[in-house]
Amino acid sequence: MDIWIRWCHKSSKCRHCGEQIEKHTPVVIGKLWIRSRRFFYIIRWHPQCWVDQGIAALPEYESPYTGKIPGTLSVNGEARSTHVVMSDEERLARKRLVGRWRQYRFRMRKAVEANNMEYVQVLVDKMRLVVEEIEKVGGVPNRWLEML
Repeated sequence: MDIWIRWCHKSSKCRHCGEQIEKHTPVVIGKLWIRSRRFFYIIRWHPQCWVDQGIAALPEYESPYTGKIPGTLSVNGEARSTHVVMSDEERLARKRLVGRWRQYRFRMRKAVEANNMEYVQVLVDKMRLVVEEIEKVGGVPNRWLEML
Protein backbone atom coordinates (compact mmCIF):
# COMPACT_ATOMS: atom_id res chain seq x y z
CA MET A 1 0.00 0.00 0.00
CA ASP A 2 1.26 3.46 -0.91
CA ILE A 3 0.45 6.18 1.64
CA TRP A 4 0.89 9.93 1.38
CA ILE A 5 -0.62 13.14 2.75
CA ARG A 6 -1.93 16.07 0.71
CA TRP A 7 -4.66 18.67 0.61
CA CYS A 8 -8.12 17.22 -0.07
CA HIS A 9 -9.40 18.05 -3.58
CA LYS A 10 -12.91 16.67 -3.09
CA SER A 11 -14.95 15.89 -0.01
CA SER A 12 -14.93 12.21 0.87
CA LYS A 13 -15.63 9.83 3.76
CA CYS A 14 -12.99 8.91 6.38
CA ARG A 15 -12.30 5.18 6.54
CA HIS A 16 -11.76 5.24 10.32
CA CYS A 17 -14.45 7.53 11.78
CA GLY A 18 -16.91 7.68 8.89
CA GLU A 19 -17.18 11.50 8.97
CA GLN A 20 -16.75 13.69 5.92
CA ILE A 21 -13.33 15.03 4.99
CA GLU A 22 -13.90 18.57 3.75
CA LYS A 23 -12.23 20.13 0.71
CA HIS A 24 -9.02 22.10 1.29
CA THR A 25 -8.15 20.22 4.52
CA PRO A 26 -5.27 17.76 5.00
CA VAL A 27 -6.04 14.15 4.09
CA VAL A 28 -4.03 10.91 4.31
CA ILE A 29 -4.49 8.81 1.19
CA GLY A 30 -3.70 5.12 0.82
CA LYS A 31 -3.57 3.36 -2.53
CA LEU A 32 -3.99 -0.41 -2.29
CA TRP A 33 -2.91 -2.29 -5.42
CA ILE A 34 -5.06 -5.28 -6.37
CA ARG A 35 -4.47 -8.08 -8.89
CA SER A 36 -0.84 -7.69 -9.84
CA ARG A 37 -0.97 -3.89 -9.97
CA ARG A 38 -3.66 -3.62 -12.63
CA PHE A 39 -6.30 -2.08 -10.35
CA PHE A 40 -6.10 -0.03 -7.18
CA TYR A 41 -8.35 0.95 -4.31
CA ILE A 42 -8.13 4.42 -2.71
CA ILE A 43 -8.61 4.86 1.05
CA ARG A 44 -8.84 8.27 2.73
CA TRP A 45 -8.41 9.22 6.42
CA HIS A 46 -8.28 12.34 8.53
CA PRO A 47 -4.63 12.70 9.60
CA GLN A 48 -5.54 12.24 13.28
CA CYS A 49 -7.75 9.23 12.49
CA TRP A 50 -4.85 7.63 10.61
CA VAL A 51 -2.57 8.11 13.62
CA ASP A 52 -5.24 6.80 16.02
CA GLN A 53 -5.76 3.73 13.84
CA GLY A 54 -2.01 3.05 13.82
CA ILE A 55 -1.72 3.40 17.60
CA ALA A 56 -4.72 1.10 18.07
CA ALA A 57 -2.97 -1.54 15.92
CA LEU A 58 0.30 -1.43 17.93
CA PRO A 59 -0.64 -4.19 20.44
CA GLU A 60 -0.70 -6.67 17.55
CA TYR A 61 3.05 -6.20 17.09
CA GLU A 62 5.86 -6.97 19.52
CA SER A 63 7.45 -4.01 21.23
CA PRO A 64 11.14 -3.52 20.39
CA TYR A 65 11.72 -2.75 24.07
CA THR A 66 10.71 -6.19 25.39
CA GLY A 67 13.94 -7.82 24.26
CA LYS A 68 11.99 -10.40 22.26
CA ILE A 69 12.96 -11.04 18.68
CA PRO A 70 10.21 -12.41 16.42
CA GLY A 71 10.99 -15.84 15.03
CA THR A 72 13.63 -16.87 17.58
CA LEU A 73 12.39 -19.22 20.30
CA SER A 74 14.31 -20.84 23.11
CA VAL A 75 13.84 -24.42 24.32
CA ASN A 76 10.94 -23.56 26.64
CA GLY A 77 9.09 -21.59 23.92
CA GLU A 78 9.98 -18.10 25.07
CA ALA A 79 11.61 -15.65 22.71
CA ARG A 80 15.36 -15.38 23.20
CA SER A 81 17.41 -12.28 22.65
CA THR A 82 20.62 -12.42 20.63
CA HIS A 83 21.55 -8.82 21.34
CA VAL A 84 24.36 -8.05 23.75
CA VAL A 85 23.57 -5.17 26.07
CA MET A 86 26.54 -2.80 26.25
CA SER A 87 27.13 0.54 27.86
CA ASP A 88 27.99 3.56 25.72
CA GLU A 89 31.68 3.29 26.66
CA GLU A 90 31.80 -0.39 25.70
CA ARG A 91 30.01 0.31 22.41
CA LEU A 92 32.50 3.09 21.58
CA ALA A 93 35.48 0.88 22.47
CA ARG A 94 34.10 -1.93 20.31
CA LYS A 95 33.52 0.45 17.42
CA ARG A 96 37.12 1.65 17.63
CA LEU A 97 38.44 -1.92 17.72
CA VAL A 98 36.37 -2.87 14.68
CA GLY A 99 37.73 0.20 12.88
CA ARG A 100 41.29 -0.80 13.77
CA TRP A 101 40.61 -4.33 12.47
CA ARG A 102 39.37 -2.91 9.17
CA GLN A 103 42.48 -0.74 8.83
CA TYR A 104 44.69 -3.79 9.33
CA ARG A 105 42.67 -5.77 6.78
CA PHE A 106 43.04 -2.99 4.20
CA ARG A 107 46.79 -2.71 4.85
CA MET A 108 47.11 -6.50 4.62
CA ARG A 109 45.50 -6.55 1.16
CA LYS A 110 47.90 -3.86 -0.02
CA ALA A 111 50.88 -5.69 1.47
CA VAL A 112 49.86 -8.96 -0.22
CA GLU A 113 49.55 -7.14 -3.57
CA ALA A 114 53.04 -5.71 -3.03
CA ASN A 115 54.31 -9.17 -1.94
CA ASN A 116 55.58 -7.80 1.39
CA MET A 117 55.13 -10.89 3.59
CA GLU A 118 57.11 -9.51 6.52
CA TYR A 119 54.60 -6.67 6.89
CA VAL A 120 51.72 -9.14 6.54
CA GLN A 121 53.08 -11.08 9.52
CA VAL A 122 53.30 -7.86 11.57
CA LEU A 123 49.69 -7.07 10.69
CA VAL A 124 48.53 -10.58 11.64
CA ASP A 125 50.15 -10.16 15.04
CA LYS A 126 48.40 -6.81 15.50
CA MET A 127 45.09 -8.37 14.47
CA ARG A 128 45.51 -11.06 17.12
CA LEU A 129 45.96 -8.34 19.72
CA VAL A 130 42.72 -6.70 18.54
CA VAL A 131 40.97 -10.08 18.90
CA GLU A 132 42.18 -10.34 22.50
CA GLU A 133 40.92 -6.82 23.25
CA ILE A 134 37.53 -7.28 21.63
CA GLU A 135 36.90 -10.50 23.61
CA LYS A 136 36.56 -8.27 26.67
CA VAL A 137 34.02 -6.02 24.92
CA GLY A 138 31.15 -8.12 23.57
CA GLY A 139 32.98 -11.08 22.09
CA VAL A 140 34.75 -11.83 18.84
CA PRO A 141 32.80 -11.91 15.54
CA ASN A 142 32.80 -15.36 13.95
CA ARG A 143 34.24 -14.05 10.68
CA TRP A 144 37.32 -12.82 12.50
CA LEU A 145 38.00 -16.26 13.96
CA GLU A 146 37.72 -17.85 10.50
CA MET A 147 40.27 -15.39 9.16
CA LEU A 148 42.94 -16.03 11.77
